[in-house]
Amino acid sequence: MASTDGFRTQFSFRRVYAGGWAVLASRPIALLGVSLLANAPIAAVETFAGLRQASPGGRDSVIWEIAFFTATLLGLVATYFTLAAITSLMVDGGPGRRSAVGDAAAMGLRLMFPMLLQSLLVSMAIGAGLVLLIVPGLIFMTMWSVASVVLVAERAGPIASISRSARLTEGLRIRTFFTLLPILTLYVLLFFGLQGFSSAGPEEIARSNLSLGIASNIATRVFPPLLFCAFSVSLYRELFAIKGSDVHDDLAGVFA
Repeated sequence: MASTDGFRTQFSFRRVYAGGWAVLASRPIALLGVSLLANAPIAAVETFAGLRQASPGGRDSVIWEIAFFTATLLGLVATYFTLAAITSLMVDGGPGRRSAVGDAAAMGLRLMFPMLLQSLLVSMAIGAGLVLLIVPGLIFMTMWSVASVVLVAERAGPIASISRSARLTEGLRIRTFFTLLPILTLYVLLFFGLQGFSSAGPEEIARSNLSLGIASNIATRVFPPLLFCAFSVSLYRELFAIKGSDVHDDLAGVFA
């Protein structure tokens, strides 16, 4: 087991927030490149097909319905590929651990389906908690807030990473929750801001300007996930530095 020597004893909100911006600034071109390559083509097809499907002449067209459904399905796959790949770049992209874009892409392919499964399990539990009493949902959200980072950083499975996240946040959940609040608020504001605060999203924008609609869809797929992943990685670093002594020695230097 790893030694506790050098591990922090105090949780720092400032360190988490500063670390999130530092993660984004560490490899901006690589992060944007992976996100754009994975999402831009699908976002363009999805927006165009959705617009044609919604048009009077396209409502009865099976081709556009199939195109929109296929683009949406591929978009879901691309989302989790991107999350796994950019998290890998963020986790392994520190000093002395310059993960190549190709390695990150390979990690994205390897972990996108485990991350999808993990996300489904976490979302169902949080959703049930919010529907029933609200508070349990918030507790689950806090407990499992770094599960996706654990899955990539520690190469854990979906269930193991959820359990590991719960252990990392144990005793620090109030601090973790209040750390998450501004991050989630910024994520929501950015997400809806990029959609133009339109109830119909990019498709509504596309009716007046197709290029703007496609750009809005691409930006919505790229920037909010980058932001959230960066701060999740920073939060994981903070929790790992405080409570990471219960992992094996080969993980102790991940964020050295």
